[in-house]
Amino acid sequence: MFEVEIIGNKIRLDGNEYTLGHITCMIASGETGWIKTSVSVITDWKLVQEKAIEYLESCFHSNSITDKTKGYLFCKANYPYPEQKYTVTKKLKEIESDGETKLEITDRYHLEKIIELIDIEMMYAVQNNLSIYKCKNCGKYFATLNAGAVYCNRMFSGIQTCKQFGAKKTFHENLKEDKLLSLYEKTYQAVYYKKRIAKTKKDLKQIDTFIKQLKNSRTDYRKGTISEDQFRSILTQYSAEK
Repeated sequence: MFEVEIIGNKIRLDGNEYTLGHITCMIASGETGWIKTSVSVITDWKLVQEKAIEYLESCFHSNSITDKTKGYLFCKANYPYPEQKYTVTKKLKEIESDGETKLEITDRYHLEKIIELIDIEMMYAVQNNLSIYKCKNCGKYFATLNAGAVYCNRMFSGIQTCKQFGAKKTFHENLKEDKLLSLYEKTYQAVYYKKRIAKTKKDLKQIDTFIKQLKNSRTDYRKGTISEDQFRSILTQYSAEK
């Protein structure tokens, strides 16, 4: 038997705290590095993994709380074991948050099977209308408190996470779509090269000033505080001084 604690949007297991849904996402993806002694004995890993995938696909194919609820009830109806009457205790704690005194309620479950953990975690994730998505890079499910997230934080290619890879990919896609940003990138690289071969402090100072101007103009362009013509004029200014 092992213990699982639910605190708000978090789940705690073996002293580690995760966003609700994260454990089920790891199980569905075949990730086992997080498993410690208290839940290490899994008699049928394939069944557990299949149920994790079933819960995720049924409950989180939509952002609708109604669809999530129906998905959970569907999975519950197909639960592979007799109905479990969980042993649960509640712990109350007074906490300070944003200058106010609040009551923190912890639900502590005493479970015997890892599949029970999946059911409990999905029940709370659905009840709290949390966000669980498929990463647009690796295709694996991930739980997040950011409703606008599209990439997970798993390592990709051993050197960067899916989120880092996705940000770079999005940047280059934006460059292709926006000719001015593409021109900016080429201009910036040319200016930076000129800095590398500069021979005097005066030249370095002038180039650093222009690099700063370039970066600021790109930021202003993205924010919409300068027009396309103004941004193009700044880039053309470099070309004229080249």
